[in-house]
Amino acid sequence: MKISNSLFATIWRLGLLDVFRVLIYKLTIRLNIHPACRAKAQVIKGPYFSKSLSKPIRANPVSAWQESGILFDNILIDSINSIPNWLQNPLTSSSSYKNYNPWWKINDFDSANGDIKLIWEQSRMHWLISFAQRARNGDSHYLEKMNLWLEDWIKVNPPFYGPNWKCGQEASIRVMNICIALLILDQYKQPSTSLLKIIELHLRRISSTMSYAIGQRNNHGTSEAAALFLGGSLLAKSGSFSGARWEVKGRKWIERLLKKLVSSDGSFSQHSINYHRMLIDTVSLIEIWRSRNNLNKFSENFYGQIDNACSWLYQMISSDKGDGPNLGANDGTRLIQISDTDYRDFRPCLQLAMAVFKREIPYARSEVNDENLKWLGLKTETVKAQKKESKIFKDGGYALLRRGEATVMLRLPTFRFRPSQCDGLHLDLWLHNKNCLIDAGTYSYNDKKEVMDYFSGNEGHNVVVFDERDQMPKISRFLYGNWLKGNCDQRLKIKDENISFRAFYKDYHGAKHHRKITLYDTKLIIEDQVSGFNQSAKIRWRLGTSNWKFLQEIGKVIITDSEHALSIKSNSRSFSGELTSGWKSLNYFSKEQISVLEAEINESGSFITEYSWNL
Repeated sequence: MKISNSLFATIWRLGLLDVFRVLIYKLTIRLNIHPACRAKAQVIKGPYFSKSLSKPIRANPVSAWQESGILFDNILIDSINSIPNWLQNPLTSSSSYKNYNPWWKINDFDSANGDIKLIWEQSRMHWLISFAQRARNGDSHYLEKMNLWLEDWIKVNPPFYGPNWKCGQEASIRVMNICIALLILDQYKQPSTSLLKIIELHLRRISSTMSYAIGQRNNHGTSEAAALFLGGSLLAKSGSFSGARWEVKGRKWIERLLKKLVSSDGSFSQHSINYHRMLIDTVSLIEIWRSRNNLNKFSENFYGQIDNACSWLYQMISSDKGDGPNLGANDGTRLIQISDTDYRDFRPCLQLAMAVFKREIPYARSEVNDENLKWLGLKTETVKAQKKESKIFKDGGYALLRRGEATVMLRLPTFRFRPSQCDGLHLDLWLHNKNCLIDAGTYSYNDKKEVMDYFSGNEGHNVVVFDERDQMPKISRFLYGNWLKGNCDQRLKIKDENISFRAFYKDYHGAKHHRKITLYDTKLIIEDQVSGFNQSAKIRWRLGTSNWKFLQEIGKVIITDSEHALSIKSNSRSFSGELTSGWKSLNYFSKEQISVLEAEINESGSFITEYSWNL
């Protein structure tokens, strides 16, 4: 009964129309009656790109895909002198995928082949960007490689068959990378007929399942709408009626989705810092393309929502390194890979977006690599940095507390959109550029259940665990039910000596968690009141630094390193604690061990945690 009630309540909160869209898609696909199941097309032969007649650009090409390929911005693969095997897992060299199977008959998750994203990643065609940069600067070898690789890709992946046609968003990312390559080569005004035909195939695939993408309420919808707009406008210029229709459809849905998915405080529906970047990169590309092709502007609301989204990301990341909380789901996506910057440096995204939309930049050129501005023909010298401030993003569910060199991010237990992780009241502590109390991240979307549950569940976050269960029950691979019922302070409490904030939730079993955080110049105090559980409440602090020494006193555990000290005490007689280990994943399909401090009580009571620095 609990499961059925949970499912019904979750469906209601997801939105009946969007759930209906998803269900209709899945049912018609399963019955082989969806229009996409009838799609047919011929393989398109090249060449697709021609020699650039424009002046070389005085900027450094991205190093990726020159000596070796790279997946998810962190996994190097073998030499790229030969064309990749598009149907093969590049890490295991295994593949049982066949290019004669229609995409709708292929499973997203197949243990025999491993994570399908390892197949998809090479087919996102980020290599087109690297090759186009070198071709623009006069290296004809890379122009040949562009055409050769693309011709081989379409041959090995015939339209609508095989794993690389499985996902509409993957098709969308290919369209966006093709458009970036056209911008770099200055061929966006008169692309070849062969390339237009490839784009048309992709838009047919995307358009056929657009309703499903919209129903997800995430980046699938925004990416696919963007591809329809970009590719549709190209086709429309060549006289294509379908292209004109796709352009209008893409414009309509990118407007609607931004209004729906971006809150007034700038937060994005996916509760993810990396998917937030993807959204901003997507709209930046759209606006560059619109401007270059003299297309009509979007609405004032569109630009206002982007401004809010940029402000949200600016507040979340550090000014010096550009990193931020390892917040929410992360599949390794980075859309605009034009310059050599670290995957976790989010500043180039903002640098580009602000240059595009504001004609100003938030970071001095000496502070951040902004070669992408040169490659995309953007010129601005005006630096206008926003003030970093303590702030509550109540719509999205975040509180930022700043004092001295410290920043605390508290994930509020309030959800407008479905949560992808059990991170209610998770706390991130940053000291300058160092992440001291950390989120585990994601690691992989296709691994053993216990591995994925670790990273997305309670164990991967700095939260209280009641009775060894997650905060919310997992209904499916990416769906949690019985969303937390929570509340928080309406304002930050700011005093001369500290800044504080409180939040609360009650879970689906009736367990209650009150968390108060107080930030001083050299210490952070977290007060956790817990009740309503049956057997145990466990607090967990995931540590970003190493070489900790463990001490235990009566009613208290203490760990120290050379600069920091962390202690937990309780008013419960059943209190115990230990220093153990866990995992963190800063990049997709990559993980490393960390230290974790845990403490447990077996009755209603409190945990008092103190983290101090500059010892």
